[in-house]
Amino acid sequence: MDIAHLLRDAAAIALAMAVAAVPIGLMAWSGHGSLGLLSVAVAAAVCYGSVAAALLIAYLLRDPAQALAALLLGMGIRAGGPMLFGIYMTQTEHRLAAVGLFGQIVLFYLVGLGVETLLRVGQLKREARASDSAAGDSPAARQTS
Repeated sequence: MDIAHLLRDAAAIALAMAVAAVPIGLMAWSGHGSLGLLSVAVAAAVCYGSVAAALLIAYLLRDPAQALAALLLGMGIRAGGPMLFGIYMTQTEHRLAAVGLFGQIVLFYLVGLGVETLLRVGQLKREARASDSAAGDSPAARQTS
Protein backbone atom coordinates (compact mmCIF):
# COMPACT_ATOMS: atom_id res chain seq x y z
CA MET A 1 0.00 0.00 0.00
CA ASP A 2 1.38 3.39 -0.92
CA ILE A 3 0.41 6.80 0.41
CA ALA A 4 -2.05 7.38 -2.45
CA HIS A 5 -4.00 4.24 -1.52
CA LEU A 6 -3.93 5.26 2.15
CA LEU A 7 -5.40 8.68 1.34
CA ARG A 8 -7.96 7.16 -1.03
CA ASP A 9 -9.05 4.67 1.63
CA ALA A 10 -9.31 7.42 4.26
CA ALA A 11 -11.44 9.49 1.87
CA ALA A 12 -13.68 6.51 1.07
CA ILE A 13 -14.29 5.88 4.76
CA ALA A 14 -15.01 9.58 5.35
CA LEU A 15 -17.49 9.55 2.49
CA ALA A 16 -19.22 6.42 3.81
CA MET A 17 -19.51 7.96 7.27
CA ALA A 18 -20.87 11.20 5.81
CA VAL A 19 -23.51 9.25 3.89
CA ALA A 20 -24.40 7.27 7.03
CA ALA A 21 -24.60 10.50 9.02
CA VAL A 22 -27.58 11.70 6.99
CA PRO A 23 -30.18 9.18 8.22
CA ILE A 24 -28.60 8.96 11.67
CA GLY A 25 -28.60 12.76 11.89
CA LEU A 26 -32.21 13.01 10.75
CA MET A 27 -33.29 10.59 13.47
CA ALA A 28 -31.24 12.43 16.08
CA TRP A 29 -32.57 15.82 14.95
CA SER A 30 -36.17 14.68 15.07
CA GLY A 31 -35.78 13.33 18.59
CA HIS A 32 -33.31 15.72 20.22
CA GLY A 33 -32.76 18.75 17.99
CA SER A 34 -29.34 20.35 17.74
CA LEU A 35 -27.98 18.33 20.67
CA GLY A 36 -28.79 15.18 18.72
CA LEU A 37 -26.87 16.51 15.71
CA LEU A 38 -23.91 17.36 17.93
CA SER A 39 -23.99 13.81 19.25
CA VAL A 40 -23.94 12.43 15.69
CA ALA A 41 -21.00 14.66 14.78
CA VAL A 42 -19.04 13.59 17.87
CA ALA A 43 -19.76 9.89 17.26
CA ALA A 44 -18.73 10.16 13.61
CA ALA A 45 -15.54 12.05 14.47
CA VAL A 46 -14.51 9.60 17.18
CA CYS A 47 -15.13 6.60 14.93
CA TYR A 48 -13.45 8.18 11.90
CA GLY A 49 -10.41 9.05 14.00
CA SER A 50 -10.08 5.48 15.19
CA VAL A 51 -10.48 4.02 11.70
CA ALA A 52 -7.98 6.52 10.30
CA ALA A 53 -5.51 5.55 13.04
CA ALA A 54 -6.01 1.86 12.21
CA LEU A 55 -5.38 2.62 8.52
CA LEU A 56 -2.22 4.50 9.41
CA ILE A 57 -1.01 1.57 11.51
CA ALA A 58 -1.68 -0.81 8.62
CA TYR A 59 0.31 1.52 6.36
CA LEU A 60 3.24 1.88 8.76
CA LEU A 61 3.40 -1.82 9.64
CA ARG A 62 2.94 -3.19 6.13
CA ASP A 63 5.90 -5.57 6.25
CA PRO A 64 4.67 -9.20 6.29
CA ALA A 65 6.68 -9.84 9.47
CA GLN A 66 4.64 -7.11 11.20
CA ALA A 67 1.24 -8.30 9.96
CA LEU A 68 0.07 -9.71 13.28
CA ALA A 69 1.13 -6.60 15.19
CA ALA A 70 -0.63 -4.38 12.64
CA LEU A 71 -3.79 -6.48 12.89
CA LEU A 72 -3.92 -6.49 16.68
CA LEU A 73 -3.03 -2.81 17.09
CA GLY A 74 -5.53 -1.82 14.41
CA MET A 75 -8.30 -3.85 16.02
CA GLY A 76 -7.53 -2.45 19.45
CA ILE A 77 -7.56 1.15 18.30
CA ARG A 78 -10.51 0.76 15.92
CA ALA A 79 -12.73 -0.88 18.54
CA GLY A 80 -11.21 0.27 21.81
CA GLY A 81 -11.08 4.01 21.19
CA PRO A 82 -14.75 4.58 20.33
CA MET A 83 -16.06 2.05 22.84
CA LEU A 84 -14.01 3.43 25.71
CA PHE A 85 -15.08 6.96 24.79
CA GLY A 86 -18.73 5.89 24.69
CA ILE A 87 -18.44 4.10 28.03
CA TYR A 88 -16.75 7.13 29.58
CA MET A 89 -19.44 9.50 28.32
CA THR A 90 -22.17 7.17 29.58
CA GLN A 91 -20.59 6.66 32.99
CA THR A 92 -20.07 10.38 33.53
CA GLU A 93 -23.70 10.95 32.51
CA HIS A 94 -22.73 13.51 29.90
CA ARG A 95 -25.67 15.18 28.18
CA LEU A 96 -24.65 13.65 24.83
CA ALA A 97 -25.01 10.19 26.34
CA ALA A 98 -28.62 11.00 27.13
CA VAL A 99 -29.40 11.60 23.44
CA GLY A 100 -27.98 8.29 22.20
CA LEU A 101 -24.25 8.87 21.74
CA PHE A 102 -23.28 5.27 22.50
CA GLY A 103 -25.73 3.84 19.96
CA GLN A 104 -24.48 6.29 17.36
CA ILE A 105 -20.90 5.27 18.09
CA VAL A 106 -21.86 1.64 17.50
CA LEU A 107 -23.51 2.53 14.18
CA PHE A 108 -20.54 4.54 12.92
CA TYR A 109 -18.14 1.85 14.17
CA LEU A 110 -19.98 -0.72 12.07
CA VAL A 111 -19.96 1.54 9.01
CA GLY A 112 -16.21 2.13 9.38
CA LEU A 113 -15.50 -1.54 9.98
CA GLY A 114 -17.53 -2.62 6.97
CA VAL A 115 -15.95 -0.14 4.59
CA GLU A 116 -12.45 -0.79 5.88
CA THR A 117 -12.98 -4.55 5.47
CA LEU A 118 -14.08 -4.08 1.86
CA LEU A 119 -11.07 -1.86 1.19
CA ARG A 120 -8.68 -4.43 2.73
CA VAL A 121 -10.16 -7.25 0.64
CA GLY A 122 -9.67 -5.12 -2.47
CA GLN A 123 -6.10 -4.38 -1.44
CA LEU A 124 -5.35 -8.09 -0.92
CA LYS A 125 -6.78 -8.88 -4.36
CA ARG A 126 -4.62 -6.17 -5.97
CA GLU A 127 -1.51 -7.45 -4.19
CA ALA A 128 -2.27 -11.04 -5.21
CA ARG A 129 -2.70 -10.00 -8.85
CA ALA A 130 0.53 -8.01 -8.71
CA SER A 131 2.48 -10.91 -7.23
CA ASP A 132 0.96 -13.34 -9.77
CA SER A 133 1.91 -11.12 -12.70
CA ALA A 134 5.38 -10.49 -11.27
CA ALA A 135 5.94 -14.23 -10.91
CA GLY A 136 4.67 -14.90 -14.42
CA ASP A 137 1.77 -16.85 -12.97
CA SER A 138 -0.99 -14.78 -14.50
CA PRO A 139 -4.01 -16.56 -16.02
CA ALA A 140 -2.84 -15.55 -19.49
CA ALA A 141 0.61 -17.03 -18.87
CA ARG A 142 -0.95 -20.29 -17.62
CA GLN A 143 -3.15 -20.59 -20.73
CA THR A 144 -0.21 -20.26 -23.13
CA SER A 145 1.92 -22.89 -21.35
